[in-house]
Amino acid sequence: MGHFCGLPIKDSDADQHEKPFDDSSPGSSKSIHPFRQIFNLIMAGRPPKSVYGALPYRFRPGLRPPVQLTFQDAMEKSASLEEREAMEIINGYMQDDERLYSATHPITGHFSRNVDIIEKTKLLEAARDAPKAAHLHIHFNSTLLPEFLLGVAKGMPNMYISSATHKLRSKDDFDNCEIVFTLRDVKAQPKDLVQEDKTGPNLFQDTYEPAQKMRYQYFRAMWTHERDRRQKSAFKNGSRKPKVWAMDMDCDAWLVSKLIFSRREIDQIFDPAAKPSIERVPELETEEEERARQKKAKESGWPKNIDLDFQNSQYINIRERATRAWERFNGRTRMMKGLFNYERAFRAYTRKCLEEFVMENVQYAEIRPNFMKNNQVLRDDGSGSANNFEVMEMVVDEYENFMKDIGDMDENGQIKENRAVDELGNPVYAPDTGIRLSNGHAPSLGGMKIIYCTPRSFDKDKVKEALEECIKMKKRWPQYIAGFDLVGEEAYGKPYPLSYFEQEFKQFQEDCQGEIPFLFHCGETPDDIEGNLDCALRLNSKRIGHGYALPEKPDILKRMKAQNICVEACPISNMVLGLTEHMDEHRIYDLLAHEVHCTLNSDNGTLFRSTLSHDFYEVMIGNRNMNLFGWRQLARWSIDHACMTHDERERVLVEWERRWKQEFIPGLLGKPVRRPVRLDRLAKIEKNRLKRQNQFRTKV
Repeated sequence: MGHFCGLPIKDSDADQHEKPFDDSSPGSSKSIHPFRQIFNLIMAGRPPKSVYGALPYRFRPGLRPPVQLTFQDAMEKSASLEEREAMEIINGYMQDDERLYSATHPITGHFSRNVDIIEKTKLLEAARDAPKAAHLHIHFNSTLLPEFLLGVAKGMPNMYISSATHKLRSKDDFDNCEIVFTLRDVKAQPKDLVQEDKTGPNLFQDTYEPAQKMRYQYFRAMWTHERDRRQKSAFKNGSRKPKVWAMDMDCDAWLVSKLIFSRREIDQIFDPAAKPSIERVPELETEEEERARQKKAKESGWPKNIDLDFQNSQYINIRERATRAWERFNGRTRMMKGLFNYERAFRAYTRKCLEEFVMENVQYAEIRPNFMKNNQVLRDDGSGSANNFEVMEMVVDEYENFMKDIGDMDENGQIKENRAVDELGNPVYAPDTGIRLSNGHAPSLGGMKIIYCTPRSFDKDKVKEALEECIKMKKRWPQYIAGFDLVGEEAYGKPYPLSYFEQEFKQFQEDCQGEIPFLFHCGETPDDIEGNLDCALRLNSKRIGHGYALPEKPDILKRMKAQNICVEACPISNMVLGLTEHMDEHRIYDLLAHEVHCTLNSDNGTLFRSTLSHDFYEVMIGNRNMNLFGWRQLARWSIDHACMTHDERERVLVEWERRWKQEFIPGLLGKPVRRPVRLDRLAKIEKNRLKRQNQFRTKV
């Protein structure tokens, strides 16, 4: 028996696929695209076995039928003829892309298993060209692909590498070790680095002890030397595996593999035979044990009987595999920390991130950096660290310089206007959409803001300090602080639920007078027994991150929809972190079926080998009722629910609409489209940066 937001689906509904094919059925027409004909047949309730011959691997037989999606209908009804033609082209792309998949790699299969195929698809190419409007859920320390920060670290003579768990001898050692990067104080380094390298710890040697630090530049040099030595001395002894791995890959490729979830790891996470990572409560407990358990739960802010709810959850297996995924995820974030948290890397990363927004066709972004006293950005010489305000200054400084260099901000820090006015100064609107027209200036990026984030594992005093600091930052940078969030794993067993800090949050709302909205991570579990969705609702969160459990909470879903709370959906992240194995099972479609406003987001793309374009791709292929206008509606909602002022929102909307109608749609139709000026600006941005830098030095 299937379920849809708590409503039963009859078993007979799943048998519709077995009904015979009828070419004369209503809705079939030779005048429309063949792929659309199949859609119409499916909508009529008669998708036969032969349909799976035309669409061989997209939808796995035996699952419940895909939910109907009416959220995109308004966009389709108001679409131009060109947009409707473009929709058929997108449908054709999907049909062509089907041929790349197989029974072992169904198109709706796990992203990490399919990513190499996805890179070859026409639909992904279209997704990259699509204007994506606002990117609202992106963790700043895992935005770019990992090669970037590894490249910056190569130039740091005081960067060290260590293994927290293994010496690097066997293949298992290389696969299972947890790598840590550390920037050391230059003053603490020996004057003779060559001697230190030769006599210091060596990760490749049998004498290495976990956590000993080896200079990164020397590690890289030794990689080649050690690989050559091992391969020369490699031996073959029947089926026996050598104890020492021959290191038959480049250093960079291996380090990248340590940061990105591999297919092998995904198979381990979703292995039904894997041992549970979660301790179970004994079936029998004394009254004293029960009282002690309930007291402990109450002190930590959990619901009274959460232990029992946890044990009785029908999703206990999903929770166990999610725990396995989070264990691997947290190891990667620890590795990222050392690569990210020093000034040279932080500034370069910020600027490259902005460039990536432009390349990804994002018009506006709200990034989530972590602010905490024990994880601050170090000086390049390792002698000290910047406090949170200085970190914020770095972000603002790099953002404003980027906007000036690319031509979207004047020297006084004002965003250049792109909205048209008539000769009397009145706004000019498009007659068909009511959206302001462009004045000819095409912004490369409409803006960026910061969501103040701190870990949910902090105690009340630290969270209170963070809330107070967020208000201070808002007063200093009112145009850049978008909201507040707690980050980290929210599943029961990790501290703490949102309700643990509810009094602190309410005091914050009074202190900031409602000017800083909550944008809480919550519902990133299969059933939210933790109660985070309900708490976010009580605290009037403007948006919620993930919201995966919402369909299991129909009352809360209804209230959130009534309060116009938007869900920041992260499909690929939810797959990698164990909530769902196949995109056609993702709950975003249940939310969209109820017309809950959603946006698409990449979350931690560095670790998933993904960008926002990949999430647009996944949401399209996961439900056969999804179409081009679903993309358009999701993008529009991202603008509607972003933390922008009226003027900021209008400027972003003007540019998004221009790109959709003047670049994206004509491009899909094969019409000649002028190369976007933003790409030309991006090509010259480094030259502009150096020019502005020299002008500043001259003034000084």
